[in-house]
Amino acid sequence: LKNELGESNFRYIAISDEPFEKIDYFKKRTQSSFEFYRLQQKLNDIGVYTIPTAYILNNKGDLVFKHVGQYN
Repeated sequence: LKNELGESNFRYIAISDEPFEKIDYFKKRTQSSFEFYRLQQKLNDIGVYTIPTAYILNNKGDLVFKHVGQYN
């Protein structure tokens, strides 16, 4: 999705419920430019059951797009 939308006007973040060590390993291995955050609760607790799940919010915080699964 990032490849299609580009960098301008978007902020890309990744949210995980995994341990910091695993998040850090993934970030280094993929050389990702995303900002990474760790949840204190499980993703399932907030309704995320599939990885990846992508959300796009506008500048007001309203959900304008959601995609579950790999984006092609």
